Amino acid sequence: MSDDEIPFEKRKEQIDEEDAAQVEDPNQFAATLLRRSQLRELPPVEPLIEDVLSLRTSAVLVGPTGAGKTFLALSWACAVGTGHNWLGHPVKRHPVLYVIGEGAHDLNDRVTAWEKAWHQPVDDADVIFSIKPASLAQHLTWTEMTATARDLGARFVLLDTFSSLAPDADETKDAPRITRWLSDLAVDIDGTALLVHHPGWGDSERTRGGYQLEANVDEVLLLRGNAKDPQVNLERKKVKHGPAGAQIWLRRNPSHGSIVIEQTTAAAAELPMRERILALLGVLDGPTGPQLCAELGVSDAQRSIVYKPLRDLVKSDLVAAEGARGRQRYYPAAAADDE
Repeated sequence: MSDDEIPFEKRKEQIDEEDAAQVEDPNQFAATLLRRSQLRELPPVEPLIEDVLSLRTSAVLVGPTGAGKTFLALSWACAVGTGHNWLGHPVKRHPVLYVIGEGAHDLNDRVTAWEKAWHQPVDDADVIFSIKPASLAQHLTWTEMTATARDLGARFVLLDTFSSLAPDADETKDAPRITRWLSDLAVDIDGTALLVHHPGWGDSERTRGGYQLEANVDEVLLLRGNAKDPQVNLERKKVKHGPAGAQIWLRRNPSHGSIVIEQTTAAAAELPMRERILALLGVLDGPTGPQLCAELGVSDAQRSIVYKPLRDLVKSDLVAAEGARGRQRYYPAAAADDE
């Protein structure tokens, strides 16, 4: 319905409401102004977890189902809340608010496993959990969450995950609003607001939904991996206030009745894949690269975790590649020699 079709009295009511709001706070824009001298007084962006995540930022952690996003995010929460270093990375200690959209029944096991692995208890004031709050698609939820975080003194708020916390949201259309509210939360707590989310349906290298989910936040962390392989890779894909691209190799280790995230090396991460490739080549009859990926349960978007060690095996003369480029078939070197 156009403005012309709205009855005059109704339009007058809308105008009166807008005018009243402006009279109550006529200087909303003026309140956003900063002088040059005030810019110098702003607190700087600094590490929350050294070389991993910054303080005073809005951030998104994106990774596929089964890769260990929640285990990773929870390890950050426990480290920051207790002040215990995260896998050798120093942290700034602050109370943490962890907001989760799923059940709480296995959280005790996960936190207990972290405590036992790193010999560090997590106390009531270190990490506070919110379970299944009202939808993040509602601005009131953000208002109440911000007020609670400030009351708790929390300077690190984790929202895990977007889809479970806002099931009624349109991840594309609502992306601008969600990222704005995420940024506002980070400013209001003078800390870090982290949204945990899933990757795109056809591209595991980008966040699912509107491009603003990456473009409008300060930092993007990309977790690569799958449920079958305990080795995962964490990349600082976007860092507004510093260099991006740094990568950390991690491993999901079954421990103390749950899963503990541990750090490993690129070489150690690749070794199991090399072994699996060699094992498959021993039983398959000259598979192609895509066939190897399919057998290993690796999607096309993640094929680099297969192709890189495969190329290394070819260079090391442990595997022979036959056929035209792009249509090569792979054989154990000994089997190729026998032919």
